[in-house]
Amino acid sequence: MIVAEAGKGAVLAVQLTSKDRTGHPDYVALGVGDWDRSGRPSWVNVDRVFIVNPGGMRREAARVDAARYGRIATVLRGRYGWN
Repeated sequence: MIVAEAGKGAVLAVQLTSKDRTGHPDYVALGVGDWDRSGRPSWVNVDRVFIVNPGGMRREAARVDAARYGRIATVLRGRYGWN
């Protein structure tokens, strides 16, 4: 999941998983959304942030709504001291 621009054409991304991570401090619960065709609940791993060249991405993404993105952004800001 792309979360921000990193500059020089790169983006910052975090891992999205459908493996149940309920209560795990390194994961933010997203619930169900269009990004999972099987309709499974999903979590975002905020423990690792990747710098990605968009030209090297292999999957097409879906959007999350503003409330979900806000939850992810709040956790990432707090964890990494981002503005």
